[in-house]
Amino acid sequence: MKKVFLVATVLAFTTLLIVVVFNLFLKESSVLPPMFQSKEVKLKNRPTVYNLGVNFEDFNPSTSRAGDFVFSKDQAWENRVFLEFGYLAKNDQGKKILPHPTYFLPQGTKMMAVGSGKVVDLRFQPESNDYELMIQPLEAPAWRIAYDHLENVRFKKGETVQAGEVIGEISLGYGNDAGNFTMTEISVFLDGFRPEDIENYCLYLLLDDSVKEKYAQKILQFAKDWEEYTGNPQIYDEASWIFPGCRYEKLNEAETMN
Repeated sequence: MKKVFLVATVLAFTTLLIVVVFNLFLKESSVLPPMFQSKEVKLKNRPTVYNLGVNFEDFNPSTSRAGDFVFSKDQAWENRVFLEFGYLAKNDQGKKILPHPTYFLPQGTKMMAVGSGKVVDLRFQPESNDYELMIQPLEAPAWRIAYDHLENVRFKKGETVQAGEVIGEISLGYGNDAGNFTMTEISVFLDGFRPEDIENYCLYLLLDDSVKEKYAQKILQFAKDWEEYTGNPQIYDEASWIFPGCRYEKLNEAETMN
């Protein structure tokens, strides 16, 4: 009887040990498929980006352009043509903290892939008559990079995109009759089934070290140029940015909802 009890105890202890070790493996391993990895592991294995999606350059008064952007007070939204990550947007439906940067650009502006990856979804949006392109980063398969309000998309589902390649053009989308300007958004997020599982990260903090400082200076100069153009030095609160263009490092999807 004692022998049977001893064997049962050893088996129970061994089973418990296996469960503990297996759970630790699940929590720490990045080898497992994304659906089996813990959130902690997924957050550590972040994607790397290499550009801003569109061109930011110094403002040229003779062309009214700053790279791909056209400086025009008539075409600004809330007196801006660039909304930083974490901007508090307000409209008739309420307020929302934007979990992505937003660009206001002329229709037809070319969008570049900020990082390499596989196209996992290309969704038509009838309300704006354009597309959202979803890419799974090669080095961080639990993450997604979404490009919203595109037309003339150059890649199909299942194809691989390299950083810097033109993936499509900015659509008219929700543009108006005043000049065919519209908005586009680039979201980088850790995917999940529920809003509280989704973590949106500021695109600019994920820039590769080799280009991070260059693009940080471009964003700061862009903000300065726009403030000088509008005659309002208080448009952007750069002092509150944790990095140029980022009010926050990350935003949980549940936090951004009305």
